[in-house]
Amino acid sequence: MLTRTMTDVPIDSETLPGELWTMRALAGLEPDEPIDYNDVGWDSRVYLARGGEIVFKFARTEEAAEQYTREAAILEALERRDLPCQVPRVRWCDPDGQYLGYLGVPGVALDTCIETLNAEDRVRIGEAVGAFLRLLHAERLAGV
Repeated sequence: MLTRTMTDVPIDSETLPGELWTMRALAGLEPDEPIDYNDVGWDSRVYLARGGEIVFKFARTEEAAEQYTREAAILEALERRDLPCQVPRVRWCDPDGQYLGYLGVPGVALDTCIETLNAEDRVRIGEAVGAFLRLLHAERLAGV
């Protein structure tokens, strides 16, 4: 089963099934396991399974494919760090950068619940994000 976040963006009739097959095969998903398709990105087609526990991004352009290589390197470097927040963990990466699959961070997107958070929770989240960004910007990776 596939649910689609956006239905007014056309997609090639062969692309979607091929990407779904790749995701199911690599992540070991059952044939009937639901996958959400988020087609709102400029450079990626994004598929989520198990509430965001498994995420695959497929490049729309060569520039996006190059970006995936850098993104994978950054996420892999961060995996070795003690972080104040969770980050996706890269598990599947196409050698040509056509897709990037990772164990995501399941939960609710902050922009959907920020208005319901009290001041203390907002400060706590802001401090965690700030600490994460300081660590991220301190990383030095060749070619990134």
